[in-house]
This record gives sequence, structure tokens and C-alpha cells, in this order.
Amino acid sequence: MTRKHGQPENLEGAQHGSHDPWGGWHGGVGLVSVVIPCYNQAHFLGEAIESVLAQSYPHFEIVVIDDGSTDTTSEVAGRYPGVRCVRQDNQGLSAARNSGLHHSEGEYVVFLDADDRLLPGALEAGLECLKSYPECAFASGRYRFIAGDGSFLKQPRERLVEKDSYIALLQRNYIGVPAVVIYRRAVFASIGGFDTSVDASADADMYLRIASRFAICSHEEVVAEYRQHGVNMSSNPGRMLRTSLTALRKQRRHVKGNKQYEEAYKAGIRNRRWRYGDRLVDEVRAHVREREWKRAFKGILVLLQYYPQGIALLNERRMERHRLPRRLKARRAELEAHKRRLKALEHTKESGSALGMERQEVQLLRSRIHKLDRRMQNLNQRARILPLRKIQKLLKRRGGLWAKVPKK
Repeated sequence: MTRKHGQPENLEGAQHGSHDPWGGWHGGVGLVSVVIPCYNQAHFLGEAIESVLAQSYPHFEIVVIDDGSTDTTSEVAGRYPGVRCVRQDNQGLSAARNSGLHHSEGEYVVFLDADDRLLPGALEAGLECLKSYPECAFASGRYRFIAGDGSFLKQPRERLVEKDSYIALLQRNYIGVPAVVIYRRAVFASIGGFDTSVDASADADMYLRIASRFAICSHEEVVAEYRQHGVNMSSNPGRMLRTSLTALRKQRRHVKGNKQYEEAYKAGIRNRRWRYGDRLVDEVRAHVREREWKRAFKGILVLLQYYPQGIALLNERRMERHRLPRRLKARRAELEAHKRRLKALEHTKESGSALGMERQEVQLLRSRIHKLDRRMQNLNQRARILPLRKIQKLLKRRGGLWAKVPKK
């Protein structure tokens, strides 16, 4: 199933008739450029390249950008005939992606991180979606999680996307990893390249910049595998909090005056603080327990700038109270969605296995909600409090920063 979101903007000088809304690309027509930035990920790079070589859609090129690696990245890329490898001094992920844009020729572009993999039908699914919606700037699919050794971990939750993709992306980055997106190259002529100042969130920044001006579309095919191995950029909550909020704040001028956009923007601030800020609070608490004061102080400074309310959540009981209502709300919304799907399956007379799986999911969610309710009721009896006096003492040493911390 494919879905279109948002309204397209007319590109000046780029629309030449209803059959060619993106201006007629005269380079590699139908060619998909798969750009693989790589910095010291040679041990994963071969899998990424081979996942592209296994595509059902045959008309593609592979461009590896060796971003100043000190390992065997260039040598690994050189083992595959036809794969172009461009070596440059280390400039960061966004600069490497921009270099890949410059050195590739396809009408369409996919950015595959060196530690991730495409599934065999990825390019074909994305192109079919763009073919269905020729006015859309990019198409996105879904991904699943794999471990460091490449074994399957889990599927992501089902995406619940607003009709207006820009509103949905303001609220949260529902697209996720870069490899699930296939872009029309022509959009970069209008939007520009990836912003190097928000490197860890440059993909989310790009989605927002495009969705604020053009229609985009999505499909439900799982097209990529996202590898979790402990050194992903997203595993650094302080960096993700800073860059994700910086990327979102770039949209302030665009949302101003539009009530729906402004509400979505505020929700996006809250969601990003919850997602990354709460993890940073946990990290600071762990540093305090281990008496790693320098690391703790560094995390506290990020909280003061981007999530000052998080300082109060260093109290473990307050953090529990902060998290549980949101988890309950999310589980209840998930339960309602599954109940609606179960009802629809019963009306369409679907197979017994599908109905059984849906009923099992509903029962599981009800059980989880019941346990969360009990945890909230028993919170005061079993929560352990982190002594905030340690944090107070640390902040007072650093110039009276405790005075800036919200007390509620």
C-alpha cells in the first residue's frame, strides 16, 4: 500500500508538463545511485555493498565515500568490480553524503550507511511508489533491526502517519534510517545538500526541509536492515538531543502563524526531549553512581541548554513518574489501533491465522497495560531516590549553575 502526504510546490524552471514534474533528468535516466559513506566501518562495508548487488532492480551504481578511514575501507570497496570509491579527508557523515551526491549520476539517490543493509526488493519498491506519485520528492519504506552479527532482532512498530507528512515529521521522525528513502535527485537542486552542522540528525533535517515544500509518499514494504552494535550515532543521547532539537528549531520560521504547524512543532520538542533527553538523564545518573564527575557534568550542561526540566528527573522516582504515564498512553493507543484492525479483519473474513495473531496481540497489550497500571500504583513504595545533593554540590562547584535548574 502506498500513501501520498502533503502538497507539492511548483519548482521554478523545473516543471515542463504534467508527465515530467521534475524537469526531465538528462543524466542517468532510471539509474539509481546508491551512496555509501564509510568511516572505519570496513568490517561491515562488504555486507552493505553485497546487499545492493543483490537488488531485483538492475539499473544502479554504487559510490563508496571513504571519509578518511584508517582501516581497510578502500581495499574492501576495491574488491567489487564496478564499485566506485572516492577517498577524502575526514569531514563527517553529512559532508560524505554530499560528496556522494557530487560523484554520482543517477536520476534517483539512496543513502545507505556502511553498517546497514538493503533488502533485495528495496530499489524496486521505492521506484514503484515514486512511479505511482510522480509529483513526490521522495518515497520511504520500512526497516527492521539486526544485531552486530547480522542476525534478526525485531521489526519496528507500525507507522501511524498523519495525512500531512510535514506535521508528522515535526512531531517525530517517523521515517527513521536513511536507507529506507529513495530521492529524486532533482529535489537537491532546490533544497541543497545535507547540513553538516546537525550531522547526527542531518537525515531528519533533510526530511523536514523537503516535506515543508514538496509532497512525499510512503509504502509499507520492509526495505532495509538497521544494525544495532553499540557505536551507532544514535547511541549518543547528548549528541542526538542537541542535533535533533537544532534541526527542528530550523523550522520555526516556517511554522510561525500556522496553528497546526505550531502545535506539531511543540509536540516535536517534547517528543525529542523525551526520546533523547530522558536517555541522557539515565546516562548522567550512571556517571554519578560511578563517580565519573567530568562526564556527568558534561551531560548536565547539555541538559541545561536543551532540556532543563531533565535536571529534576535525576531523581529516580520523578523519572519513573515522568515516564509511566507516557508509556501507558502509548500502549493504550496501540491497543485501540489493534482492536480496530481486529474488528476490520472479522468483517473481511480474513484467515484464522491472521485473526489469531491479532487477538493474541490485543491480549498481550491488555496484560502490559495492567502491569503498568500496577507499577504506577506501587511507585511510591518501591522507587529508589538518587541523592540530588551530589548533583547540587557538583553544579555549585561549577559557578552556581544550580540556580538555573527548574525546581518543579
